[in-house]
Amino acid sequence: MAGSNLDQFIADFRLVWTYRRQAGHLSAAEHEAQYGAARVEANARSADPAWVESESRRYRALAAQNESDQ
Repeated sequence: MAGSNLDQFIADFRLVWTYRRQAGHLSAAEHEAQYGAARVEANARSADPAWVESESRRYRALAAQNESDQ
C-alpha cells in the first residue's frame, strides 16, 4: 500500500473510532477495549496487502458516513 493510501487508512481508522466514542456509541471502557483490539489486529495484519486494502475500503466508507452525519 502506498504511503498516502496508508495515511488515509490511518486517518479514517482514527476518525471512525473517535466518532464512535464521541457520538456515545461506546462507553469509555468499551471504546478502550474495542479500539485497542482493532489497533492490535491492524498492526498484526498490516503486512497482508489484501486485508489492508479491504479494511481501507471499509473504513473509508464508514468515515464518509460519519462525515456526512456531522
